[in-house]
Amino acid sequence: MERELLREKGIPALHTESVGDYTLPDYNTDVKRVLLTKAVASDTGCFLNGDAIDVTGVVNYEVVYIDSEGEITSCQFSTDYDASLKCNGEVAVGCEAFTRVSNFSARLVGPRRFSVKAQLVTDVNLTEKATVGVEGSAFSLGEPEMRTTSARVAHRAYAAPYEKNYTETVNSIEGVIADDVVVLYSDLKPDVSASASDGMINVSGVLHLNALVKCGDEIPTAVSCDVAVDENLAADGVDADCGASAFVRVNSLRVEVSPDEDGVSLIASFNAEYSASAISNAEMPVI
Repeated sequence: MERELLREKGIPALHTESVGDYTLPDYNTDVKRVLLTKAVASDTGCFLNGDAIDVTGVVNYEVVYIDSEGEITSCQFSTDYDASLKCNGEVAVGCEAFTRVSNFSARLVGPRRFSVKAQLVTDVNLTEKATVGVEGSAFSLGEPEMRTTSARVAHRAYAAPYEKNYTETVNSIEGVIADDVVVLYSDLKPDVSASASDGMINVSGVLHLNALVKCGDEIPTAVSCDVAVDENLAADGVDADCGASAFVRVNSLRVEVSPDEDGVSLIASFNAEYSASAISNAEMPVI
């Protein structure tokens, strides 16, 4: 008797980069000052190609800047990326990829031209087929003979979701009053990793918080801060040999201006939802 099973296999993270240039259209004026930049990776394809896994996608950039006429404006553009890694094409049947931006730069190299480079980390999960064979006859006099073997299959364990409310000071501005300070824009980007231990998944990293602030008639400035993350999520059936991944969703981000003795403080409040899972090879009995 033979039985075909599927198992999920984790592959070491793939490190690549995406580079490119972008020139503003002719109807845009020159860039006077860059205020804020953002980059987000998006996978467009992950497929098997013989003995290789091919991953493709784009990095979407957003740049907020002040133009030569003193107006705040923004532009969006993208660069492509592609990567390939080896696999056993005889047993591989499927794959999926998750790419994130670990670091990036967006430099102004001309009055209306940007040069960008993004460092990318891609996690790939591979699904393979495996055949379990059991030999011997169950047809004999008396009681049937029972034979037992085991197969290694993928097992994924999920941690209990966890929510946390944050109140953080982004920055302090001296010598101004609250009525003269306006928060024009804010966003928050999680950059976390996960590791497994006995009965626990640890989520650690930072939450990158950015805001664009205008004080009176002055040119708007960008302020930022990093919020440290170190949370332990309970997960049954998890040990140190498991490969773990985590996801953070940020809700209800607000950056408010709070007066203090020397001026004002920018206070950010938000809710973060943590979720995590871990995968390992588990033994399954086959009778």
